[in-house]
Amino acid sequence: MDVDRLDVEDYLKARKTPFCTDATNRRTIYERNKVRLELLPLLAREYNSRITTALSDLAATAGEDYEFISSHARKQFEKKVSVSGKKVRMLLKGVHHLHPSILRLVFRQMAEVLTRDPAALGFEHIQDLENLAFQKGPGRIDLPHHLRAVKTKSFLELRVV
Repeated sequence: MDVDRLDVEDYLKARKTPFCTDATNRRTIYERNKVRLELLPLLAREYNSRITTALSDLAATAGEDYEFISSHARKQFEKKVSVSGKKVRMLLKGVHHLHPSILRLVFRQMAEVLTRDPAALGFEHIQDLENLAFQKGPGRIDLPHHLRAVKTKSFLELRVV
């Protein structure tokens, strides 16, 4: 259900419910306001008059897609990863058959178990983990949040150092 600001204001006015407008909403010194007040109107004028609807639809679809992929990644995590104290260990057998989206989310889940931060690793760190997992032979890399990834013949382990 799409509801925009004018819909909300009309609803409140019809019910004589007071509301306030944040004084900073019109100040373009804030990035979010600059996007809303300048970029989106420019895109609507020059490229797509329905840009906000298109972006809203994209966000809804991406959210549903992410939830679907996440549920599959959780299943792979439960199947391939063991948690023990300050380390998590992934069995590498069959990992090359996983879709990259699933594997990346499993790596994020592994880091989250140790850091309690779902955004502990950036995309470049996830790529480093992919490269480590698929390289021939053992290896190791240091990651943010005092994490170290160690690859052996059969496992990729994340541990707190």
